[in-house]
Amino acid sequence: SFEELHPACLFSYFVAVMVLFFLCHHPLAMVLACACALFFLYNIEGRRAFSWCKWMLPVVLFIAVVNPLLNHRGVTRLFKLGNQWITLEAFGYGLTSGLSMAAIILWFACYQKVMTNDKFLYLFGKIAPSSALLITMAWNYIPDLTKKMKEIRDSQKMLKGTEEERGWKQILSRTKDALQTVTVLLGWSLENVVEQADSMKARGYGLRKRTTFHLFRFESGDRKFMLLLLLLGGSCIAGRCLGYGTMEFYPRMDSIVNGAGDILFYLVFMAFMWLPGLMEWKEELLWRSYD
Repeated sequence: SFEELHPACLFSYFVAVMVLFFLCHHPLAMVLACACALFFLYNIEGRRAFSWCKWMLPVVLFIAVVNPLLNHRGVTRLFKLGNQWITLEAFGYGLTSGLSMAAIILWFACYQKVMTNDKFLYLFGKIAPSSALLITMAWNYIPDLTKKMKEIRDSQKMLKGTEEERGWKQILSRTKDALQTVTVLLGWSLENVVEQADSMKARGYGLRKRTTFHLFRFESGDRKFMLLLLLLGGSCIAGRCLGYGTMEFYPRMDSIVNGAGDILFYLVFMAFMWLPGLMEWKEELLWRSYD
């Protein structure tokens, strides 16, 4: 499956995805990127992957609506709001920007599911040990704080029992509990940082002669994936250099697809974005049909 590939393959793929995001500012490309990311998350998490749509859709619509209210460029007028015209070009640019933001967030979620801390440390632990450790700690900081905060609140509820307070006493009690939670959480986080730093130093982390144990091997499947990555990703970048995969919005918005070259480019782009989801889906089918 995709998540069992070598860390170098995984990191190279996500870097190529981010490069294409910055190069291709086109609504069709962003729709394909969002759909492929959701398909990949669905194969990993199941129906929980669609929970992202509950707050991603409002963000996309918000950006698509706010942009024409602030930006009145464009020649295709839709309607007049007050003294300003709402143009199709401004709405299309806002919608594309919202889809681009949604696609980046979804693919970062895919990255977090696949690229674990041990894989990241394996790649950059010897090159930049301090920076690699700092980045991995930052990735885990918010989830660890959320988990610890839940533990503190559960402990406070157990200590209080079933007594109910109302009125101003309830407000004072909640304020006191919140202050205690923040105090305990800050103390725990500072103590945890000191203990982790001492532990890593005692284990010799960052020393050049220190050896590390890992289970990652660059095998034939990884080589095939890298060749496919270079073929599809290189084709997308070459197509973008030739003028495909972009769209002019001002002063007049271009058509979404212009000729057979655009169709071929987006087919290759879709195959490149669909690659992780297809690999996970294929693995799931083989697992279910195995006899």
